[in-house]
Amino acid sequence: MTLQKPQHEIDYCRALLAYLISQGLSHKQAAEKLPEDMGKLPPATIARYVDTAEKRRWLVTSFDEKQFTPTELEKLREDAHHAPWIDLEKNLQTLSGGVLKELWVFESGDKVNPGNDQAEWDWQMGNFARNSDWLILQLLLRSQNGIALGWGKTIANSILAVAKRIKSEKNTRPRRRKKITIIPTVGTPPSTTSDDLETSSTKLARTLSDAMNGNWDVLSLDNIWPVLPPGLEGERRSGFYLANLVKGNYRAIFGDPDGSQNATPLIKTIDTILTSAGAFHVDSYYMKELVETGQVNKKELRKLSLGDIGGVLIPCEAIDNDPKNKARFVEILNLWTGPKIEDYQNVAQRAAAENAPGAGVILCALNGNKANIVLNLVRLQAVSVLVVDCHLANALQRYL
Repeated sequence: MTLQKPQHEIDYCRALLAYLISQGLSHKQAAEKLPEDMGKLPPATIARYVDTAEKRRWLVTSFDEKQFTPTELEKLREDAHHAPWIDLEKNLQTLSGGVLKELWVFESGDKVNPGNDQAEWDWQMGNFARNSDWLILQLLLRSQNGIALGWGKTIANSILAVAKRIKSEKNTRPRRRKKITIIPTVGTPPSTTSDDLETSSTKLARTLSDAMNGNWDVLSLDNIWPVLPPGLEGERRSGFYLANLVKGNYRAIFGDPDGSQNATPLIKTIDTILTSAGAFHVDSYYMKELVETGQVNKKELRKLSLGDIGGVLIPCEAIDNDPKNKARFVEILNLWTGPKIEDYQNVAQRAAAENAPGAGVILCALNGNKANIVLNLVRLQAVSVLVVDCHLANALQRYL
């Protein structure tokens, strides 16, 4: 959808510059992202426009959304985060067979190679989350049948930003008519450190539910192992990752491991999933679980898998024509106790239908090194809304 351009072009240009600068860009970088029909502005003009925006208090420490009507704000957001990427969106939609509905691109900052500097990477994730929180909230509010959450720092930053926005908009946002079911999708082993607990799926589900529903119980997957040791079968397998107090929670979310449960598990009924994608170029919490508990060799893992979506491994080309590699990949895949790739595909494909409830699968991802896995997830029809930073969007464009 493209809205009508405002009548006062100069004021609109000033506002768009202020909005882009508030996303973490320099004046020059913001000017480079203006729509082509605004022309190429000389530095002196840019400086004057930004100075005027600051004098009008459009740009203080952050962009002041309250200065603009909802229609004006929607147009600003579209031109900043969607309009410049429409061609890429169309290409990705074609790749997905029509399952991908939307692509949104946000600034995460111009630091380079964040994987080698944890503080830098944390800064980028936080910046990305603050810039995209309004969109993530809009998408989550579409849900009618329930929301499932992944885990990790990318999603944790997004949930915290969304919760903060809900609190700030409490008196202006219409109340939901009913409470929405929010479920975790990833178990938290008993040995988890306090830092990892803060980004666990159960913790994030509670945070989002507190913000959206108030004080309302959330099913917990604490003390559920996300990855199993190899060689477990039958009751021994179930006993390892189903602690007595949470058996019912796991079954309610995923169904009974032995298939005896009649009730439809929640993962089959929800209409929205918020998750992220991981790549195995650097060590991660998930890789640590696969190596330490699953006894998977790092080199072997990187050879067989591109990365994951919410914990589900995605195979790479090495297994296509090699039965031995394929069988080994399936062995590793079966160590995972969370959702299956089919669960993501089902939610995304249902959301592709006209007037379907929910946003489908919302995939948040940063950094150009995830381009290959994101393209594969789009091709697998497992993504409905792709929310990425400019580094990843540019990498996707180069791939396509």
